Amino acid sequence: MKKELFAMLGLFAGICMMAQNFTLGTNLIKDRKYQSENRQYFLIFQNDGNLVVYNRRNQPQWDSKTQGQGARAIFQGDGNLVVYNFSDRPVFSTNTVNKNATSLEMQDDGNLVIYNRRGNALWSSYNDPNRNDFGESGDFNKGTYSKGNIYKGFEFVKGEKIYSENFKYYLIFQTDGNLVMYRSGFKQDVWSTATAGKGRRAVFQEDGNLVVYDSSNRAVYNTGVSLSNVDRLSIQNDGNIVIYNYDNQVVWADKR
Repeated sequence: MKKELFAMLGLFAGICMMAQNFTLGTNLIKDRKYQSENRQYFLIFQNDGNLVVYNRRNQPQWDSKTQGQGARAIFQGDGNLVVYNFSDRPVFSTNTVNKNATSLEMQDDGNLVIYNRRGNALWSSYNDPNRNDFGESGDFNKGTYSKGNIYKGFEFVKGEKIYSENFKYYLIFQTDGNLVMYRSGFKQDVWSTATAGKGRRAVFQEDGNLVVYDSSNRAVYNTGVSLSNVDRLSIQNDGNIVIYNYDNQVVWADKR
């Protein structure tokens, strides 16, 4: 009985580990969701043969374009992520063979990345031509979100930009700890949390509150929202930051 229990625990631990990181030689199981650690994104090798990254709203962020072709997907021992067809010929490849790759990671920002032993990215879904980035290039390939919307439970990564759908505005949690809205191409901010020098982390919490915490985990900024029916925080085309509920009603908007 103990052996069976340990075996089950070992299997569970292995699945949890694979939820974020894939080691060399990992075969992806069809129709299994490999979640990012923050559960905002997942990678899945679908039954139709397509390898896809989705956000929590089930909106595709990237795919291998192998629908109807893919028979197996593997992060090979040579560091190459490959989808093979039923004749065992590659129909998708990251072209990272023999580049000292060590890991494939489904990151919290929605980026699927292959790293080498020095921690350098060899390939990422953000920079892949198959990325579903709404037809724009440039800085947006560092973004992680669905047309200007982020959802509850999301923690910001310093230095990453979240663009509005029309790409005219972006929200960024700066390295100085300030959460700031800018108009693209302009240096003057249009809104900020005024937490420069204080902000350690910023999170759109499960309770619907947007909060910036300091190094002592004390809130130095918050929207004051705490509602169970909050749906999303939107970076709008007009440059406004708005929190909506599931009925698409405004429950908070920035004041300028």
